[in-house]
Amino acid sequence: MAAAKEIQIRSGDRRFTDQATYRIFLESLTPDVESVRAITELARQSKADLESPSFSAFRNYMSKCLELSVVSFCDSADLQFSSEAEVAVNESLPIEKRSTALLDWLESEKQDASGYLLAELESTSNEAWQSWLVLLSEDTWFDDPKDRERLIDKLLEIAKSRSSSRKSTDELVIRKAIRRAGMLLPAERLSELLLFTHLTAGVKAEVLGVIRAVLEIDPPTKKDEDCIRRIRELALTYANPDVYSIGQIDSMLFDALVALAILGETAFEEVLSCVKRLERPFLLNQLSDTLSKLMASNSLPIHGKQEIIRALRKIEQVVATGS
Repeated sequence: MAAAKEIQIRSGDRRFTDQATYRIFLESLTPDVESVRAITELARQSKADLESPSFSAFRNYMSKCLELSVVSFCDSADLQFSSEAEVAVNESLPIEKRSTALLDWLESEKQDASGYLLAELESTSNEAWQSWLVLLSEDTWFDDPKDRERLIDKLLEIAKSRSSSRKSTDELVIRKAIRRAGMLLPAERLSELLLFTHLTAGVKAEVLGVIRAVLEIDPPTKKDEDCIRRIRELALTYANPDVYSIGQIDSMLFDALVALAILGETAFEEVLSCVKRLERPFLLNQLSDTLSKLMASNSLPIHGKQEIIRALRKIEQVVATGS
């Protein structure tokens, strides 16, 4: 209580309008419930001026609280990651620290983690939602199939809403979403992102890379023709050195060929012909090595390995005959 009163007194003291002085004072305090409440109230009062000493002090103080994992001191009625707190935390801490602190808080409060996180994703602004994506890589939070489906729908909705933007920040947001949450999606749902025509080549390459990674772990027992078609069309579109860099082309073709080899489709042969046409023989060696390693691993089920055997034979034929 003494700390909270001291905060209130100091906030009205003109000597403490200097941000550095205020921060030093706050960092000398031991975080507790009352002091966090007092700081939160100061932030609410100064919400209109995010550069005010009060708000800057709040931001610094919240950083200290989270870094010390004392968020559990704040019950949901007092803090609940309000808009003031969210802005402060977003500006103060890297995503990894925010997420670690939030996980500690969820566990200490015995909250329904998946329900809580999904509710936040569905209610938060487009500017803030990506700060939750680190948490989505924790597969255990989403054991409930219904929660998974909501997560998939939310990811696709946000990516679609951002796909028409040419801002580099928006592209980074989408790519982060794909990297963080993409591994929770089945390949056929993830491939829906390839339909968004405004996504850049870099974003589509990110999608394709995650699709490949998903298939390496969990190939479908039943072929999804739409997924195969999207991968095939993407590879054939980008196999154009007059439009795209050779680095982009190599990356796209490689990921597409690994994915199509696992899916076991004649589209594999069609994309493979692009490698020969573009005279990229090293890709054949790289592809053969990767598929051979997959064959030797325990991550791929039997039906996936059978398809890879066929793909390896086709690669050998191309290398031997050049056709």
